[in-house]
Amino acid sequence: MTKFNNSDKKKLRILSIDGGGAKAYFTAYAIKKLKEEFDIDLFDYFDLFVGNSSGSVLISMILFDIHPNTIYYQFDAEGERMFEKETFLTTINSPLFAKYSNRVLKEQLNKLFGNITLKDLYEKFNKSFLITATNFNEGKPVIFGSPNIEGLNPRYQRYLLKEAIISSSAAPFFFSPFMEELTEDWIIDGGVWSNNPSLVGLMFATSHFKKNYDEIEMLSFGQSFVEDANFKPAKRSHVLRNFQSNEFSILYSASMLSQMNFYSLFTVKTLGERYFRYSPEKEIKDVRLDEINPDFKEYAHEYYEKNKKALVAFITEGKNQKYDKNSEKRYN
Repeated sequence: MTKFNNSDKKKLRILSIDGGGAKAYFTAYAIKKLKEEFDIDLFDYFDLFVGNSSGSVLISMILFDIHPNTIYYQFDAEGERMFEKETFLTTINSPLFAKYSNRVLKEQLNKLFGNITLKDLYEKFNKSFLITATNFNEGKPVIFGSPNIEGLNPRYQRYLLKEAIISSSAAPFFFSPFMEELTEDWIIDGGVWSNNPSLVGLMFATSHFKKNYDEIEMLSFGQSFVEDANFKPAKRSHVLRNFQSNEFSILYSASMLSQMNFYSLFTVKTLGERYFRYSPEKEIKDVRLDEINPDFKEYAHEYYEKNKKALVAFITEGKNQKYDKNSEKRYN
């Protein structure tokens, strides 16, 4: 496969990957198949990499030049193992009632990245990147990134790569927050405000890289169907289960899905055919963040087969065969 020749040096190409827990299998499978069938490494085709939660794991593995088969294995064989249940007593005493321990995730990240810093990652591979999280105490967005990008809060740039990923992946009710040593602030999942981080990439493309919209191309991987949320109120029972699963968490899910769709709507309106969204287009029942549903895996395979030619055309040539003027209707 001939590498993409970005002869127009003014053009900035962005790879954006949503969070989604175990559902990130959807993207990991596509990454593996692109390498197997077309010898495509996404590292070679993009200038700016943006990720949230499991998307931050994926972009970091791509940036670290980890083989796509290993990336796939991480979300296939190892995916569900990341969700190691806490005991009931641990859960009720943990911040935000975390259902799972992040012990396995920490072990895996340490094996993959060791103590590499954000600066080390940039200097080693010379690629720009952004990872989203949230400061729970201050109610502010947190953006980790490569040191070449101006406008980032220096407070968060001293983190190790694995700490940035743990912070970005600390989904409320699933994992405990990452606690800053100096401030003791809780840093949690960027999905609170940016589970689809495409708008973050777009913001820095214009503010830091000084690009106009017509100079930007973006490939955005998602893990969720645009209507993939269960809004049926759960039955009230124990106070903890009520807090984790009742209308509050349903409202949180609805809010997260709404902002994901708005970010896609905004991006497709501003970039038009220069925005390619690769994400589920139908509902699969009983899909959850903490397990890999066999039907969802099968759908991921079917979706790739159906869309691979269009995906490859966009990656290698910048041609969007899926775009039409009604594309935005999917998101509103």
